[in-house]
Amino acid sequence: MYLFFLTITILAFIFNIIFITQSSQSKSETGVAPIVQLVFIVPIFVLSSIIFFFTQKTHFGINSRGLFLFIPLILEVLYFAYTKDLLSVFRKDIGGFLIRSYLYSIGLATIVVVIVHWIFDKIS
Repeated sequence: MYLFFLTITILAFIFNIIFITQSSQSKSETGVAPIVQLVFIVPIFVLSSIIFFFTQKTHFGINSRGLFLFIPLILEVLYFAYTKDLLSVFRKDIGGFLIRSYLYSIGLATIVVVIVHWIFDKIS
């Protein structure tokens, strides 16, 4: 499971680079976004790993391993909700674009890892 969390971290960084380079926004203002995504996602990776470590032996942890893959996405959404930046997702300015790129990248990374986890689960 820790490998899946690490994969979400790496994929979110890569997807954010792709979103930023494909955007029509100013590259000088958005160029630091993947690094900021990495700064956000590393503590989220650590928290996800800690949550999994302490709950893996519980009834929920044994029977619902696949749901743990959504912890990084949930933690990032909770972080942006806590800082009240989640409401700026709908703005058209550069701040709204950056928040959207962070959420899109971790969401897409989570979807990819959930699909890979599902495939490995069906194979074994």
